[in-house]
Amino acid sequence: MAKKHKYHNAGLTLSSALTPAQLLTIAKQVAGTLKPLVLDAETPSSLRFLVKNWARVTFMSFGVDVASEGARTALTTTIAEYQTSQATVFFIPIGPKEMLGYGEYRSYMRALADAVVAADPGATFVITETEAA
Repeated sequence: MAKKHKYHNAGLTLSSALTPAQLLTIAKQVAGTLKPLVLDAETPSSLRFLVKNWARVTFMSFGVDVASEGARTALTTTIAEYQTSQATVFFIPIGPKEMLGYGEYRSYMRALADAVVAADPGATFVITETEAA
């Protein structure tokens, strides 16, 4: 198995007083403002998005899951699949691998956190972008 990219565990963890349905609605609205994101699947407790390029090639897929925790609702985002690219010189890899679509995923996590905090000022969130130590 190939070595996982350093951002493979990146995600948003959020806790809010909003209902699961409200959080999923906000998640869909935020995705609608970001051009390369496409809603792929939807259930009552989750959404699955694809990050596609201009040629409609899928670079990444990620999920948004919600779960009730007493009076609060937890929301998490997780990367399901991704592609990487690496610069080469005469077919020799140089430099670090780039996770394709990660910039869009990062923008989505931040926009989603901002939108939820705007709707529920008591919401708390953590965006994780590095490997677990």
